[in-house]
Amino acid sequence: MDLTDPSWWITNFSAEWAVVAGAPALFLLAIFIVGVPGFVVLRAHYRERIETLSASVAQKQGVIDDYKDKLGGGSPGDISSLVADLRGSVAEIQRIVNAPQRRLNGPAKTLFVERLRSAESLRSFRVIVGYAPDRESTRYASSLGAALEEAGINWRLEVGRHDEGEVGLFLYLPSSGERSPQAASLAEALAAAGIPFTETADQANPPGSPCYLHVAPEYA
Repeated sequence: MDLTDPSWWITNFSAEWAVVAGAPALFLLAIFIVGVPGFVVLRAHYRERIETLSASVAQKQGVIDDYKDKLGGGSPGDISSLVADLRGSVAEIQRIVNAPQRRLNGPAKTLFVERLRSAESLRSFRVIVGYAPDRESTRYASSLGAALEEAGINWRLEVGRHDEGEVGLFLYLPSSGERSPQAASLAEALAAAGIPFTETADQANPPGSPCYLHVAPEYA
């Protein structure tokens, strides 16, 4: 017996029609006695569920309104655009934070100078600091030179050449790739200060030539 099946009701009602037709008042009374309490119970049950769902919807709407207030209101499209802009701003901030310093200052400069002062191999050596002719490269090369001067190291600033695609600070060695004591001292000082650099052999620098520093374009 499946009370949810309409065919069951139709079949049984048709079979009992003679009894219902003979006593319609009793039939209606039975429906009233059974139906009214059932209706009251079901109404109370579904009203409780509706109230619970309404409270849940109101809570979620409150959360949505709160987010809208924090985001300055606007349509979902406006909010999506704002979120995209915020992500772009965060990415740019991360790029700046993670990029090597464009100016040598603070703790990095202090460590660099301290390590240079203890490098005996650099006392009678002139460090050449080459740079690309752009503002950022010139600024960083000048800050390197100032640190060398503070450490008592002889140095010279000059416009240098660089290969296309080179970015950052380079410690150029002779074409043989041989690391002289001066190059070793510079590399140790840069590493101790946490200054990113690339050590590479310069094919235009013949064996026996001195090493030199070079700041390539777009130092970032």
